[in-house]
Amino acid sequence: RLKAHVPHTQRFLTPNPFYLMSQVLLAALGILCTRCATLKVDSSLLPEEHAFFLLQDRVLLEKSTVANKEAAGLHHGNALLDDAGLASKKAAIANEEAAVSHHTNALLTDAELGAKNDVSKKKREASNYGTAAVVAALGVAMMSFGAVSIRRSKREIQQLKEMEEAETTCEKLLNKLKSGEDLPSVVIIKGVLSSSGKDVKAASPHISGLSAKVGTIEQPKNALIEIARAAKRGDDDGKFSSIVEKETGLKPGDIPDVEDDFTSRKVDFKDAGCVLSEILISRLSVFASKEKKDDGPHRKKIVIKRSPRVHSYNVFHARNVSDGLHLTDLQGQQLSLRLPDASIGNLVGLGEPPSLFLTTADTKTEFFNWLRKDGLTIQGQHVDLKDMPPTKLGDPLTMLSQFIFMDFQSETDLGIKANNKALDQLCSAYDRQASKQFLWEPTGFYDMNQSKFPRGATLCTRELVSAEELLRRANKAAEENNKTTEFCEPTFSRGQLPRLRDQENCFRFSELAIPRDSPVTILARPEPDGKGGINLVPPNSAENGKDVADPDAERYRLRILSGYSIENLLKQRDLNIMQYYGLAIVGAFATLWAAAGCPGLSE
Repeated sequence: RLKAHVPHTQRFLTPNPFYLMSQVLLAALGILCTRCATLKVDSSLLPEEHAFFLLQDRVLLEKSTVANKEAAGLHHGNALLDDAGLASKKAAIANEEAAVSHHTNALLTDAELGAKNDVSKKKREASNYGTAAVVAALGVAMMSFGAVSIRRSKREIQQLKEMEEAETTCEKLLNKLKSGEDLPSVVIIKGVLSSSGKDVKAASPHISGLSAKVGTIEQPKNALIEIARAAKRGDDDGKFSSIVEKETGLKPGDIPDVEDDFTSRKVDFKDAGCVLSEILISRLSVFASKEKKDDGPHRKKIVIKRSPRVHSYNVFHARNVSDGLHLTDLQGQQLSLRLPDASIGNLVGLGEPPSLFLTTADTKTEFFNWLRKDGLTIQGQHVDLKDMPPTKLGDPLTMLSQFIFMDFQSETDLGIKANNKALDQLCSAYDRQASKQFLWEPTGFYDMNQSKFPRGATLCTRELVSAEELLRRANKAAEENNKTTEFCEPTFSRGQLPRLRDQENCFRFSELAIPRDSPVTILARPEPDGKGGINLVPPNSAENGKDVADPDAERYRLRILSGYSIENLLKQRDLNIMQYYGLAIVGAFATLWAAAGCPGLSE
């Protein structure tokens, strides 16, 4: 049915024309609809076990027959709405409800309630109605968020260029202080990075199983960038991009073209004296879903989709930095440098991407932060989402720093096959105690049915653990998941799952190092050091006192760029724009999918 809206789309993106977009959309819907602890609309609480929250006054199919409704109660999260005139039939209705699977969304009754088949039909129609309403609302929100974020990113690009043209030096900043002027909130300043302390070393070149990967950059593909590129090429025949243009005014020509010279490359790394090294270990995991497909007249079959290594969270993050780190500007004056924290110990959700790796935007996390702030409007009803728990899994990060010398994915689910002590050794190399330095996030190891773990899962608590305990849990979670995950038959057999595990899940190892006396360009906030000098520190979470969750709020992070150019920083903003546009295209896809009744979505 969807293809009727979008002709000639077999060549869009992949052999499955909507695969990437549906993958992004389903993941977004899953986060939105199952991570809300409560959802109140007009004092009605309608929790839904599988996919979406239905709004009470939007799911009644025959409004002319439902006057004088009153709530009869809630049973296992399913709303039972009763007619005042049906008091004598309550016992019969209760029997009907008991016969309904606990997976259903809502049970609607009215004066014309008849046989059980009619009840089931009404429930399916109501569920589809509510599902389509949520999908459509989410699609519009994606387009709106993408458009606002793109316009903000373009302002940031202009501001960055103006900062570079200002040719800021330590002397200029000190002169501002002497004249009583306020210091800029963010500056770009160039010079040489050094320290007064001893050299530090990168870890990977000295660890078996990692040393062979030094100089290799193999990043995961960025789905939103691929979607934006496909739309710019016109692979959708302009169907999705025209919807985005109508809703937001954005045209494909407004989106930059960025050459992909970052996903896969080789680096000539010399293990010489460094003033800073930093390691990030992340977990990449599978996204499993169900899809309904036609299987003959009046028949449907369930197809299981298992998309490998598309979810991510940070497992371990640490930094070695030489004492007395400072920048000597191009006029020979020194500015002390204070770096942002490098730890995952206090993270409630995903947290922000590590700034020195110069990652592109974590677009979907930003989008959900915005929804927590502003809520979602579904057919005129405002849904408050401020209590939605933090997002725990995001997209794999795209990293641009030229100081990264290694970025690869392990060949197995449990990490480095040739060295099961690699995590412990990395921890030691970064002067961290072996206990409780690695984040166990169970959703990165089990197939999640929305917010529910597989039956029999025992390791369901997020906590910091040792490297040894992390791997023990990973191994046990794999065994439990293979036994009971519902994302298996009929497409896969239980015997296939252990072999698929290594293909679908892994650990990603990314490390950077900055040699002593490297020419650099730094983006930072200047502040007086109280001794007649200037410190360079991390910028505010957002500029001009705005909320960082506001997509219109300019935000900058401390960056250390290789060389005397901001080209890589401008590239990051251009790629951010592509990601935001990709999300807007997904939003356009969502509106068409909703109009077609969300075909293929499994209950």
